[in-house]
Amino acid sequence: MLTLADAEKRHDDLKRKMRKIRRAIREQQDADELVNEIESIKAEVAGLYAAIRYYREMAEYLIDVEPLGGPH
Repeated sequence: MLTLADAEKRHDDLKRKMRKIRRAIREQQDADELVNEIESIKAEVAGLYAAIRYYREMAEYLIDVEPLGGPH
């Protein structure tokens, strides 16, 4: 499972990859290579989204749950 720090690092890596793709599109580079890169990014984004959603749901649960032994 990803940690929040891992998710942030992967997010930054994805931003760099997207900048590279935008630059390649402006310069009209090889489209087949770009398609493969975009598919790779889409798969990674789906994984990140799932991890972030899991952590959000866990945080919301922990906020609402009573501490062990009742209120202090």
